[in-house]
This record gives sequence, structure tokens and C-alpha cells, in this order.
Amino acid sequence: MSSFDTDIRYKLVAALAQSDEMRRSERADRIQWLSEHQIPLGVVVGPMDTMAAIGEARDCFVEGHYIASLLLCVAVVEHIITDSLVERGLANYGAPFIEAIKIAGDKNIFPLEMLSRADHLREIRNPFTHRKSQKHRHSFGNRFLAEKIYPKAILERDAKDALDLMYAFFHSTLKIG
Repeated sequence: MSSFDTDIRYKLVAALAQSDEMRRSERADRIQWLSEHQIPLGVVVGPMDTMAAIGEARDCFVEGHYIASLLLCVAVVEHIITDSLVERGLANYGAPFIEAIKIAGDKNIFPLEMLSRADHLREIRNPFTHRKSQKHRHSFGNRFLAEKIYPKAILERDAKDALDLMYAFFHSTLKIG
């Protein structure tokens, strides 16, 4: 490494330390909120991609990456619903999420309240993953204009709702033994 690179790295580390200090209290608040929604467990075994997404959804939330947390949480919910349908022979992998929610409701696999929340979060997620018009009723910009609150507050609320639901689905499928 050249002295120039070493100097830049030193300044970068100092800037990151300052940023960490400034955001530490907010991160602690988010960790505290999460601790109220998690059940302390021993070893949990599940599909590797789903388990990794659960951990990363949590980490993204703690760091204030609310959209990423929302996207991962909804993906986990979709994994759990789809896995439950496939195990029962009611659907194949790759079924559209909206159809999986409907089938799960029709067959009473999960409480309807949870499935309704999953559908609502699917609608909020979709403009982030499938390009929609800014005038689409669930687009972030349109929701911001309708709610007239700070954009980060909307995203944080969405992420909290998504995490709460993700953990509800996850806990509902745990098998002790």
C-alpha cells in the first residue's frame, strides 16, 4: 500500500468512527425494539436462504436500511407461506405471492389477519421491486404525499411492520423437538 493509500485509509477509518458514534444511540433503540419481537431460541434449523434473510433483515433494520429490511422480511414471509403450501401439495415453488396468500387463506394454513398483513406489505414492497408509476397508490412517493410525514418515518414504520410479521410467521412454523 502506498503512503497515499495509507493516508486515505486512516481518514476513512476516522470518518467511519465518527459516523458510528453519531448513529450509535439510534442503532441501540432499534436493537431494543427488535428484542421485544424476538423469542430467544437455542439452535434453529431451516432453509439456508430463509435463515440468512432473517438475519440480514434484522441487521439492515439495525443499521437503518429500512427498504432493504422490508424487502427481506417480505421475502421471508413469501418463503414461509410457499414452503407451507408446497409441503401440503397445494402449490409449486415459483407460485406468485398473491396466489400463495390466497391459497393459504382458503386452506386456513395461517391466521387471516397475518395473511392480510402479508398482502398489505406485498403491495408496499411491489413498487420497490417491480417498477410502478409514481402515481401508483402504493408507490413510496405517493404514500409520502398522502401521509405528509417525514419519509424515513414511513420507511421505518414499514420495516417495523414487516419485521413484526416476519417473526410472527417464523414463530408460527417453529417445531420444538
